[in-house]
Amino acid sequence: MRPFQLLLFFSFFSITSLCFSQKKDSLHFKVEYFPDKNYSYESNTDLLTELRYFITDKKVLEEMKKQYPENPIIEKTKGHDKITIKTGNLSKDSLFSVSMKIEESDTPSSIGLILTGSCESGKMPVFTSVTAPGLDKKQQQSIIQTYQDFITGIKYPNKKLKIGDAFSTSNPINLPLSTDTNVEMIIITNYVLKDIKKNTAYLDFTQNYIIKNKEGGIKFTGRGNGKGKMIYDSNLNFITSSKTNANIEMEMYFQGVKFIGKLKVISEEIITIE
Repeated sequence: MRPFQLLLFFSFFSITSLCFSQKKDSLHFKVEYFPDKNYSYESNTDLLTELRYFITDKKVLEEMKKQYPENPIIEKTKGHDKITIKTGNLSKDSLFSVSMKIEESDTPSSIGLILTGSCESGKMPVFTSVTAPGLDKKQQQSIIQTYQDFITGIKYPNKKLKIGDAFSTSNPINLPLSTDTNVEMIIITNYVLKDIKKNTAYLDFTQNYIIKNKEGGIKFTGRGNGKGKMIYDSNLNFITSSKTNANIEMEMYFQGVKFIGKLKVISEEIITIE
């Protein structure tokens, strides 16, 4: 091959390579667990709480001031949680075992809990038992449901997305406020696919929070909003990172006392898959 022809060939090769190596503008978005994998969830949370109380009864007010002389009550806390999930071998009927262990938690009684269940290929895990000595069946079922919601509460779509495409999820969460009062928080999240680099998708999201009590003697309402960023790996079919910045305002009435609270939450979750 002559020098000119050689130069022409390499120029053509470089141009076509550049064309074919252009970044993707779409991918198939699907969140699922695979067999023979270790999933590690690690989250860190910074929480700023401001709680103001309003009391008309002077005797009750004096008792409250003794306990909480500052009004509003302002508290800064940090949280850290780590959960590991191990999946087993894929069987002939497209099932594999799943076990979850609470490695670290801000709730000491949760540390060391092990939940077991199974997962059908292409679907989400279903937990059926928990190793929790000393707890009755009702308490065990409550733990299973809590962590089941953690895994499957957010219903992500299974579809092709292009840059600029959007989708929404609605995630209801039940929170026990007292022995007779459960609070329901609904998180509505709107996602937008902003960019794709190789097999990694970058999404921005906004959130709306709606809070109300479902039952019990405590009246509880609240609203809030947030925003954040999420990273998705299309090779792993999984979210690998999520950061959220949220503000929530709440009102609570109990035995003649009114509380107004403000929460500022900064959280980050990292998921490692091996």
